[in-house]
Amino acid sequence: MKLLFTLLIVAAVTLAAAHAAGTSCRAITFSGAGAFGAYEAGVLWGLTAKRPADEVEWQFATGISAGSINAAGAAMFSVGNEQGAAEFLTSRWMGITPEQIYVNWVGGLVDGLLLQKGIFNDAPLHKFLSDNLNLTALHQSTRGLLIGATNIDTGNFDIFEKTDPEIVLGVQASSSIPGVFPPTFKGNAVYQDGGVTYMTPVTDTARLCYGTGATDVTIDVVVVGDLETTVDMNKAKTIDLLLRTLDIVKTNMHYKDIETVFEAFPNVNLNVFHPSQPLPGNALSFTYSGPLIKIGYEDAITENTTIGLTKDNYKSALNKAFGLNL
Repeated sequence: MKLLFTLLIVAAVTLAAAHAAGTSCRAITFSGAGAFGAYEAGVLWGLTAKRPADEVEWQFATGISAGSINAAGAAMFSVGNEQGAAEFLTSRWMGITPEQIYVNWVGGLVDGLLLQKGIFNDAPLHKFLSDNLNLTALHQSTRGLLIGATNIDTGNFDIFEKTDPEIVLGVQASSSIPGVFPPTFKGNAVYQDGGVTYMTPVTDTARLCYGTGATDVTIDVVVVGDLETTVDMNKAKTIDLLLRTLDIVKTNMHYKDIETVFEAFPNVNLNVFHPSQPLPGNALSFTYSGPLIKIGYEDAITENTTIGLTKDNYKSALNKAFGLNL
């Protein structure tokens, strides 16, 4: 009788532990970033170095544009092997060059502006993705993947997961910056950058987590592109005004994405990571990966610019941190 009682207690404790484990879900999502994707890789590296193991066991990795590249790379490694994901991403970013992402067309910039579908030829990007995304590892991994691209035919945001047989094209589609790179043809559709629709797929990430049956969901959100709020534009000319306008649009998209997730999933918890300083280079430079990784790593280690968001504080916290008016 005593043995039976002991076995019942052990079984109850085991079931309770299994139930508790199944009620939580962690995920990481990366925003569109271009060459600043190296910063995002640095943040992931820093988080794996600082946090307890269970706080970086992301069940899902998701992303848009360059963030989709980071998400796909991380998803090649099973839950529990976050260090492997960090080492893979940082090593690939450290070795990257502009020529691995895009080249001029035969006729140069004039050719790109007048005769092609994008200023630059991004054929090298497809080769880079094909060479570095291990589809076998991706399919065997226990970490889920979600990325997205904008369907130019329909205007919809189409989602791709790791079971997609053309996931490499999906990542390229998500990274096809309009006007800069040609659209990507996948299936019977024409795609451009996912950032045309969303900058960060945080709501879809929450949906994936809650879809597991979890009730406690925490998402680490890595965003690039803070808006400088003290710019005097009185004497700005056409290009400067255009770039400033695009920065405003991008920033509002970032944080409207965050607002949307709380409207859809009010109990989700977000940790938002963003650069603590201006980042070197530009979205197409691909020559500053070392410094970018270092900044991302240090931001994650120190958490000086980390914002913890809940449904109760997200508006005031974002307004204070970024000078927004949500």
